[in-house]
Amino acid sequence: MRFEQVRDILGHAREFHKYLGEFYQNLVEQEEAARIKMLLEYLGRHEKFLEQGIASFEENASEQVLDTWFQFTQDKATLKLPNGNNIKSNMSVEDVIRMGLELDNCLIKLYKDAAEESEVPEVKEVFNNLLKMEQEEEHHLVRAALDSRDI
Repeated sequence: MRFEQVRDILGHAREFHKYLGEFYQNLVEQEEAARIKMLLEYLGRHEKFLEQGIASFEENASEQVLDTWFQFTQDKATLKLPNGNNIKSNMSVEDVIRMGLELDNCLIKLYKDAAEESEVPEVKEVFNNLLKMEQEEEHHLVRAALDSRDI
């Protein structure tokens, strides 16, 4: 088991969002279908928003909360970054939605596990708030994806 500070876990999550935003932008540049391109652009903006949300949490949280140590058993697969090798060249809207939801679920699992393992109420609150933010954004993603099917 590892020990990590809250700031470390938030940093991992922020970097994950940053990487995903860049990942989606690279897919936009390779995609030809307008609807898929639009959905990938939305996903890129979605990740940028979440990255900024975590940065805001980091700025507004007390140093005491950020410096809190706790035993955390996040395995390396929790925030598994995608690579271009497992991406189909002719993705459907459903493929893009599935990929986006799978990646969002990585963070939902991280925040849920961190909140459950935390014994400090303030730390639990930080991770529960991030969990709620991530779940709300997942709902927005599904709505945006469904709207893109109507175009």
